[in-house]
Amino acid sequence: MEKIKMVEFLGEMVPAELCTIDREGGADDFDGCGCCFNDPTGAEGGCENCVVNRLFREYARLTGQAPPAEKKEGSDGQEPEVENFIVNYSDGTQRIIDKGFFCEIKEEENGESVLSFIMANCAGRDLETIILGCVQLGVKLGMI
Repeated sequence: MEKIKMVEFLGEMVPAELCTIDREGGADDFDGCGCCFNDPTGAEGGCENCVVNRLFREYARLTGQAPPAEKKEGSDGQEPEVENFIVNYSDGTQRIIDKGFFCEIKEEENGESVLSFIMANCAGRDLETIILGCVQLGVKLGMI
């Protein structure tokens, strides 16, 4: 799947081909759906829930073109539950994984790796299955 080039306009990621581009390569104006981002403060309702706006934000997030999101918290101060994972394949297909875990690896400047484990619909014996599966993988790879 060919990626659509996204650019920032008023703090939002939008398709570059729907913008007029200034001489520095940034978005000068965004045409969008005709009303997107006309009210960036949201004082007049704006376009926050416009389907076009939501699709643009999701596309930018899925293609890695969105700035890092702040950690989300629910009304009770806890991070919201992960519903599923979407895997994007190089041939443009996708797969939704409803139950499992994801390990994100971030390389620090000092050479250390920081792991973040994100789980979707896992509890109780699922955690035991994950740990035993990782140990078994380590054995098969000759690491243990």
